[in-house]
Amino acid sequence: MAADRHALLVATGHYEHPDLRLLRSPTRDAEGLAAVLQDPLIGDFEVGTVVDGRHDEVARAIEVFFRDRRRDDLLLLHLSCHGVKNDSGELHFATADTDPRLLASTSVPAAFLHTQMSRCRARSIVLLLDCCYSGAFLPGAKGDTTVHVRDELAGHGRVVITATNRTEYAWEGRHVTAQQPEHSRFTGAVVEGLRTGEADRDGDGLIGVHDLYDHVYEELRAAGVAQRPQMWLEVERQVVVARSVRPQQQRQQRQQRQRTPEPVLSPEPLPSPEPRHERPAAPQSPTPEPPAPGPPAPGP
Repeated sequence: MAADRHALLVATGHYEHPDLRLLRSPTRDAEGLAAVLQDPLIGDFEVGTVVDGRHDEVARAIEVFFRDRRRDDLLLLHLSCHGVKNDSGELHFATADTDPRLLASTSVPAAFLHTQMSRCRARSIVLLLDCCYSGAFLPGAKGDTTVHVRDELAGHGRVVITATNRTEYAWEGRHVTAQQPEHSRFTGAVVEGLRTGEADRDGDGLIGVHDLYDHVYEELRAAGVAQRPQMWLEVERQVVVARSVRPQQQRQQRQQRQRTPEPVLSPEPLPSPEPRHERPAAPQSPTPEPPAPGPPAPGP
């Protein structure tokens, strides 16, 4: 893989404003994701992190991250924080000093992030949004309870994968404590998929963005989580996030299973008749010919 692979992880769990509740997962998310992304056998990224930064610190880190890049660079930005909409329905990313009533001057607007990505020369940008929107909608805010990520952040040369675009989901799970914080459900699935190689869905030894999205989606669905990740992409080439560390034999076995259709359950068929094997006919003794007629018997 190319050497110019850069990742920036922004994790904000502690907030000064009382209306933005504490999130215990972001710090753990940044640590776990950094470990797999910078592993030379997995992601081979150069990784930077900003944990519990103020709005000016986060904005500066994002601007620097997208500047002075080359066309073939691969950039990955992960945001783990509160997402808040203003009274016009525009999305903002909360930072440690964010005041929900003063979003324009105390947060990082999605519009700012969109501008930085649009100015970047890199053709491949992966944006992973693991934002908690449970407090995103202020009283009197316009619009519905949907966060329109695609409208605000999608664009040419970008892959956007978001944990959800709605408010109704248990973002951190049910067993998060200050002493033992866990990954968020979304980032946890990303980290485990990369760490174990399970995200290599097609068994080719590489984990592309489609592999990663499919893995995370299926993991959350299998866990019964009422959360459906979404992905939008407009890229010209395959975007490889990581190598698979799973042994080649296991990849081949999984690939074979995916190619083999699942059997259709139906009543057991009747046993097939034994195949017939033609045997050469046994030689038969020639049928004796009837005796030739003799002379007629003499009359009386």
